[in-house]
Amino acid sequence: GSNYPLLFDGGVRNGEDVVKALALGADFVMLGRAPLFALGADNQAGLHALFNGIAHDIGITMAQIGVSKIEDLSGEIIFANAAEAGMADDAKANIVSPIAAKS
Repeated sequence: GSNYPLLFDGGVRNGEDVVKALALGADFVMLGRAPLFALGADNQAGLHALFNGIAHDIGITMAQIGVSKIEDLSGEIIFANAAEAGMADDAKANIVSPIAAKS
């Protein structure tokens, strides 16, 4: 229900995935094994590089969709862009159906 935070976990590989998850209503986005791999590869420097890369991707993605604050992300942004691209309503429904199950 709406009283519980929504955690998005699975398939997150870059900042664009983080932006999509937040726009679709996630309160938290889990990065999975990537931080562990980065830490194992180069200790603190690897983890720092990973987080800097994801932050950079988030900034680029938000700039591309014309959003300057994370608070301004919403599903409407994704679907407005889909409508402009001519995406059919049934294709949009396929994107929403897993999210709608949370309500």
